[in-house]
Amino acid sequence: MYIAARSEQNVSEQLQPILGSALRNELGRQPFAALLSPERGQMMGNIRTALDRVAIQYGAQIVDVRIKRADLPEGTLDSAYERMRTARQQEARSIQAQGMKQAQIIRAEADAEAAATYAQAFNQDPDFYDFYRAMQSYEQSFISQGTAENPRGRTSIILSPNNEYLRQFRGQR
Repeated sequence: MYIAARSEQNVSEQLQPILGSALRNELGRQPFAALLSPERGQMMGNIRTALDRVAIQYGAQIVDVRIKRADLPEGTLDSAYERMRTARQQEARSIQAQGMKQAQIIRAEADAEAAATYAQAFNQDPDFYDFYRAMQSYEQSFISQGTAENPRGRTSIILSPNNEYLRQFRGQR
């Protein structure tokens, strides 16, 4: 081996790229989690066999292969965080959309129930319904909110006392 390689360092330099290649090939076929499982021994055996085929050319034999440390490639962690962030944002949008849908359903059911209650109440007393609607109309007409031009919200309306719009104030139909 020493004669074929001319130095121990030359053997190391020759085997280093082959070791890296065999290691990448084997790790590429297995999930990263397999390094922490019982399959690890089988992976090391496959790497040793691939290295041994090359080492024989130098008259050497590979007895054992061990991985001391496994680092992720540069940028892998950042891209993993970005994928996790994107997945959580998608999940949040989905949950928010479901919540909005449920809120709309609840509002619609509540509005329908309120309309049914109003209809039932107003059908019992049509005069009260007429009065109630008139009061809502008066509120919209006579009570105004402040604006930039009229900050105190005061409005002046001039109507004839016999105006049909004011019939609820006269106590007549």
